[in-house]
This record gives sequence, structure tokens and C-alpha cells, in this order.
Amino acid sequence: MNKVLYWLRGLETLFYLLLIAISVVSVGIIQVFCFILLFPALFYDRYIVHKIGNKIIFFLINLIAFHINRRWKCEILTDIPDRDRKKRRIYMFNHLKITDPLVSTYVGMKYFTGCLYKDSLHKGYPKCFLSLIGQVPIYFEYDRERGTKTVKKECVAGVMDRCKELMDNGFDIIVYPEGTRSKTGKLQEFKDGFFRFSMDNDYEIVPCAVHNTNILVSEHVFVLNGTCYLMAGKPISPKGKTLEDLKFEVRKSIYKLMKLAPTFKPELETVNELE
Repeated sequence: MNKVLYWLRGLETLFYLLLIAISVVSVGIIQVFCFILLFPALFYDRYIVHKIGNKIIFFLINLIAFHINRRWKCEILTDIPDRDRKKRRIYMFNHLKITDPLVSTYVGMKYFTGCLYKDSLHKGYPKCFLSLIGQVPIYFEYDRERGTKTVKKECVAGVMDRCKELMDNGFDIIVYPEGTRSKTGKLQEFKDGFFRFSMDNDYEIVPCAVHNTNILVSEHVFVLNGTCYLMAGKPISPKGKTLEDLKFEVRKSIYKLMKLAPTFKPELETVNELE
């Protein structure tokens, strides 16, 4: 990439990031006015302002990522399950790249949806605004010498409590059970946390998969041309299942969804125990 193209791509990427930042702040301002205008409605639903902001922000981010940005295209290869007003659900995605949450907006737009995000996002976006739209931070401890990161143990209970509060008030949740991005694209082992959460609260899990999101940005996180894929399966109930059975069923479902993508690479992404 020559220097001129490099700088142009950098400026284009910065433009999209600024649009997203402006959207987050603008939605926060809109919510303040909604709080004033809809104050009586808070006695009926104290999360109504969060829900309004949640709907708007998912729409705006999707608009920026896949419509204003003409370089990206997302093909949805399966139906996304309709919302069941009587049931709360956990949407579990595989994790490939920083762009995955942008693809998940296609799911988030259909429901009131909270997402788990890294605390480092607070460097660019105020925590209060993210909280107002129903998002949940996860705090990490970083070891620069080893180049590793681990979730702070003291924040785990708080994350689960916050998710339970959101789901009790009409939100669904999007999570990434691998806990980290897959460098090869191969589906990794899943963490126990949200499977226990599902079993403890009888929340259905909807397996979802993204593919080819890793080609949407360069190593320097500059926007590139590319098509990614989104797939969703049928809800899976935790009833009558052990923790390991539930994890295996969800993981296998996500794996099968990944294989629907025309960009699936068997030589790199095959998981023998899931075949």
C-alpha cells in the first residue's frame, strides 16, 4: 500500500470512527430529552430511556458500518429468530475480529440488546453513555511482559448481576463465549460463565456465527473492501442438560453455522470433535 493510499484509508477509517463517536454522544443527549419528556412512563418501565437509546444506537452503527461505508457488505445466510416477548435469550457468537460487534448489530436491531465489551473502549467512548444504551463492560488485567490479558475476578459477579438486571427488564444479551478472538478462524473452546448463567436462570441460547469479518480491516485497523457473513440457529434450551452437554450443543451448532459460509476453510477451521 503506497503512502497516499495508506493515508487516505486512515482518514476514511477515522471518519467512520468519528461518526460512531458522534452517534454515541448524540444518543446520550437524545436520552436526556426522552427522560424529561417521558418521565411519567418511567413508573411503568424504568428502562424505557435505555431501550430508546439502545434501538437508535444499533440502527446508527449498522447504518454507518454497512451503508455509509460502501466497502463492506454483510450477507445474512439464515433467518434470525423472531423475538419472543415472554422469553429472554442469550445470543452467542464466535469471535474473529474487532469488526464482529458491528456485524452483530443486525441481531441487535431486532431486539433490545445488551452487549459485553472490553473496558478499553472507555478510552474513546464515555462509560456513562455506553451504560445508558444497555452495554456491559468487562474489566481486564494486562500483563505486558507476557502479552496476555485476564478478566478481573472481582468484576465477574458484577457483570452477571448487570446482565441479569438488563434481562429482567426486557433486554437480550450478546456474548462471545470463546473469551478471545480466534487468530486462525478455528472455533475455540468455550468458557463456562454464561452457560452457567443460562442454566441458573433458564435463559435460552441462540447460536450465531460470523465469518470473513477478519478481512474487513487491515492489521492497522484500516477499512478494506470485503463481504462478511452472518448466520443464526434455533434457540437452545438449557433444561435437562448438564453444563458440558449445553456447551457442546451450542458449540456444535455455531460450528455448523460457520460451515455455511462460502469462505469457510476446512483445512484451517475444521474441528474434528464437532464433525
